[in-house]
Amino acid sequence: MNIDLEKLMNLDISYPGISFGYHSWALGAYLDSLENFIDIAKEQYRTRVKHELEKRKNEFEPEEYYQQKLNEVDEAADEHIPRYARMAAIVPLWGIFELTVSDITNYVAEREKTKLKQKEIKADNIIKQIQKYYAGVLDIPLPWTESQLEEISLFYKIRNAIAHRNGQFGDDTAQRKKEIKTAVEKLDGVTMHGFQLEISSEYIEKSTQLVFSMISSLNKMVSDRYDGPTI
Repeated sequence: MNIDLEKLMNLDISYPGISFGYHSWALGAYLDSLENFIDIAKEQYRTRVKHELEKRKNEFEPEEYYQQKLNEVDEAADEHIPRYARMAAIVPLWGIFELTVSDITNYVAEREKTKLKQKEIKADNIIKQIQKYYAGVLDIPLPWTESQLEEISLFYKIRNAIAHRNGQFGDDTAQRKKEIKTAVEKLDGVTMHGFQLEISSEYIEKSTQLVFSMISSLNKMVSDRYDGPTI
């Protein structure tokens, strides 16, 4: 592999794209181990709670009532533990996207000597804010497709429903319920169990690929523009 020594010696270590490599590795390792963690947590929960029930078995009469309690333990292990473990993965995944894109954008603003900051742009949400900033202030085309922008906007709505409501929206406004249902209908791997969101491992994997791809293409665009490092 050829290394540009002059470019390496002049490397701008303040460039935020460099730290994304570390952040993405840590997040990737966490996500890779998630399903193993779910399996272990399910078994540990079953073993612990059923052991406690066994010690109190004579308190449950008739026998059918005891069996019902055992069934409830299995239901909790098979449904609730995977649900909350997978939902918990969505929030840091969005966090690495928002943080890295904002940091790279601030870097671009400094290089372009732009006084107006991204956070000062008024928009309905952060995705539209980023688009308006690059188009109207920086005058630099974003390297993202319309499909990617739609997918990340839907991901942002799912993230908000999880971060602010823990994936539950039964007592939310009619408008919010409609927005969430509309988003879910457009997504593979996200469903609703009553008024509770259900996230699949496939959706987490697909969203991870989306986030990493969008950050990488933005980083490459900026790196090429300023002859900087790539990740």
